[in-house]
Amino acid sequence: MSLKQNNKQIDNADFFTANNETNYKQGKHPNSIANLKSWEKGESGNPSGRPRKYQKLTAALLPYAEKQETKCKWNEDLEEFMTFESNDTYREEVFEVIWKRARNGNIKFIQFLAYLGCLDD
Repeated sequence: MSLKQNNKQIDNADFFTANNETNYKQGKHPNSIANLKSWEKGESGNPSGRPRKYQKLTAALLPYAEKQETKCKWNEDLEEFMTFESNDTYREEVFEVIWKRARNGNIKFIQFLAYLGCLDD
């Protein structure tokens, strides 16, 4: 190997990425700075926000939230089952179950209500 060829390899060793502008720190290159645009007040770079999880499941469940059910209850006086229309929707029944289980000491439901801030004054 000749001395001239050896010196050329040493000279090119720093430029293996073909980027010979190594004196700029990260984010300080003029091309990077020129590309930056500031947002107007109240404007967002992602107007629709993060996509919600379980959108299809939510769409399928929402019609049931307001549904009411006919229930049966044993009438001891007449000794037969009586049917009646419940005033509670499925949504309200779920809320009631959560509170009842928390009142009965189920720690998971207590933690859930605490996490949501339902137990705060």
